[in-house]
This record gives sequence, C-alpha cells and structure tokens, in this order.
Amino acid sequence: MKTADYIADRIDYFNNISTAPIFIVIDRSPGGSVMAGYKILKAMEGSRAPVYVVVKSYAASMAAAITTLAKKSFVYPNAIILHHQMSTMAWGNMTELKERLEMAKKWEKRLMGPVAKKLGMDIETFRKKMYEHNSNANWEEFGDDAVKLNWADNVVDRVIEEGIVKDPDYYTDKKYIENLSEKIDDKGRRYVELPRLDPFDFYFLYNPDNYYRYTY
Repeated sequence: MKTADYIADRIDYFNNISTAPIFIVIDRSPGGSVMAGYKILKAMEGSRAPVYVVVKSYAASMAAAITTLAKKSFVYPNAIILHHQMSTMAWGNMTELKERLEMAKKWEKRLMGPVAKKLGMDIETFRKKMYEHNSNANWEEFGDDAVKLNWADNVVDRVIEEGIVKDPDYYTDKKYIENLSEKIDDKGRRYVELPRLDPFDFYFLYNPDNYYRYTY
C-alpha cells in the first residue's frame, strides 16, 4: 500500500501543476495487493492528465493488470508480461472460509473482469486460456507478443529518461550494489555465490570451473 500511496500522491501532484502526460515506469514488479493495485488504477482513471505505463523488465499479476488497463502502455520487446488468477491464504472455520471465498470472487469480478473485457472475452474464457498456455495458469508473453494480444499498446526499443537530472553515483546507497565476494568452501575451493535471480531471469555466463555458484 505504501507504493500505491506513493504513486497516487504523485499523480495528484502532477495533475495540480500540469496537464502533460504522466508516466508510470515499471522496471520489474511481481504485482501485489489487489487493494493497493485498485487504488493505483483509480488514481490513473481519475487523473485529468493521461497516465501511461512503461514496462522495462517485467510486469506480473497486479502490475500486468495495471499495464493492460492503462490508457496507453509501452513495453520493451523482451519485457515479460504475465497474467494469472489472483491468490490468497485463508484461516478459520468453514463459515469463515466460505466468506473469504465469496469475497475473493467479488474481487476477481472487479479486477479480472475489466482486463478480460478489454481483451474481448469473459472471465471464464480468460481463465481457460491461461491454462492453455501454462499448467499453473501463469500466462506469460514477451512484450512484442503481448502487444499482439492487446495486453499492451506499443512496442518500443528506446526509452529516454528525461526525468533523471541528479548524478546517480552521488546518491547511490552501497546496499544496492551486489556484493559478489569470494568465499572458500569446505574443500578449500574458492567460489562466488551468485545473487538470487529475478522472476523470468536466467544466468548467461562462462563458468567452466563452477567458480560462480547458484545456491538457491
């Protein structure tokens, strides 16, 4: 919800000083809370200035819904968009579990319904297609294919960030720099532990002696 508050506040702020388009840039997002996502969507819908979405790496789940429902969206050709069903966890007696399920159905209708409608189908057809493309119903597509499916509007090969006017090196926090320090295993061999991959990512490196190791 802090992210939703951050975005909604800035949409309101830019609306009060200009009518120029507002860009929400999604570098990589696995999605999140439906209530937070709904707040972002309503802020986008209520904005006098058009709000556009740019996806650079991946937008999954709630982030994919925001991308698809934006007035206009732009994606890199190799960015990943992933649509699937929402999920939750529940605890309680049978009556409480039933109530939780009914609430989930209402949220699905309010969030998944508009996405399915924009794609020209109902929720059940959309759900069926998810399973046709993935056994877990995690339907993912590269950006250029997502545009063909109407998940996004435009493929772009270049994004110029004119809003970055401060030297990133001056403000860089060292905690954001990957610490690939050398270690020694129980057999006395030196190695470097690779960081955890982001969703949809792969390692692409030369490693004939297993110096770089992935332990997750």
